[in-house]
Amino acid sequence: MSIYGKVPDSLKTATESFIEKGEMAEASKPVVYKENTYHEIIYSRKMLWAKSKDISGRIIVDGNGNLIKDKTLLMDLMKLFYYYCIFFDTRMI
Repeated sequence: MSIYGKVPDSLKTATESFIEKGEMAEASKPVVYKENTYHEIIYSRKMLWAKSKDISGRIIVDGNGNLIKDKTLLMDLMKLFYYYCIFFDTRMI
């Protein structure tokens, strides 16, 4: 089971300003932390028809599509998404 998939329409406006030519974006399933929902958006390069395994960038947005800029909250969420990916994302194995 992959935790990353297509970016929902509600988050597309937040991702469009960060995507570069030749990249594709994927959003994680929502994670609830301190009564708020968050998504991790990862960017990776496209290689012809498939995407590269190398991640070229990542951002974390809340459920409304607002970019998270608070450093302490960002560090906590990055740790949470790291362990979420390690334990539940089968495509990373």
